[in-house]
Amino acid sequence: MKTKHIPFLERLDFFIILISLALLFFSSIFICIFGYEMSNFDKVYYPILIPLFISCLFFSLGLYSFIKTYKKAIIFINEIQIDNKTIILKGLIYNTPWEKSLAIKNIDISLKEQTNRKPYTYHLEFIDEDDTKYSINTSLYWTYPEILAIYKDIKNSQK
Repeated sequence: MKTKHIPFLERLDFFIILISLALLFFSSIFICIFGYEMSNFDKVYYPILIPLFISCLFFSLGLYSFIKTYKKAIIFINEIQIDNKTIILKGLIYNTPWEKSLAIKNIDISLKEQTNRKPYTYHLEFIDEDDTKYSINTSLYWTYPEILAIYKDIKNSQK
């Protein structure tokens, strides 16, 4: 269908990555400060434990959002070919051409809505027999009518 390639760096959501890195930076500074303060006491000083745990929580939250954003941009699917028995997904892993063939009978397809952005974005999610997930439109490349048409074509082919 579509054949335009979007480079890996353009697929990354730099706003989310910047916020995640800032959260990692500041929470690691607080972890170091509170850890240093705890090492100066002979016994466990409980009032420092709460901010230390909160800083650890923010650190793990920042790391999770950074990894999730980076992982979402790795695989980019820009072309889908539907036959009677197979679906061929073509795209890029980082900036290297990639192709995957899936049997229509063995996949589970769902239309998902991402509600944390305005306007809402929609993407397709394929789950094959190995429980591997492939998402289409995580980089906002496809329009909603195109995604809906692909979804209907695949559902009709599965019958």
